[in-house]
Amino acid sequence: MCCLIYLGFIFVSCLVTIFGISSVLLSHSEIQQERQAYKQTMQRRKLQAKKQAYSNERLRERESLDKDLSALDKQLQESMIDSQTHERYMKILQISYERKRQETRKKFGFEASAR
Repeated sequence: MCCLIYLGFIFVSCLVTIFGISSVLLSHSEIQQERQAYKQTMQRRKLQAKKQAYSNERLRERESLDKDLSALDKQLQESMIDSQTHERYMKILQISYERKRQETRKKFGFEASAR
């Protein structure tokens, strides 16, 4: 056992000599700091991915709303619906869009009050 420890020490000494590594062994506090930094980096990456997915979902919802509104406007211009019906359908679409927006915020864990 003592020989293995001694061989390990010689190996580390060789690494220091060959590669010019000034500090091969890290202290406990340095290891904790590196772990904390790694955890923070991973949390940042996860939050960034979550924000990107949320943004993509909102973009799809907005494109869908724009498409529906343009179809509704086209129906009004072609006299397929009257102006009162157009207004009601627009309100329905806007309410539906707002509901989907809130559901998406909940789905991705963002509170409704945070903007």
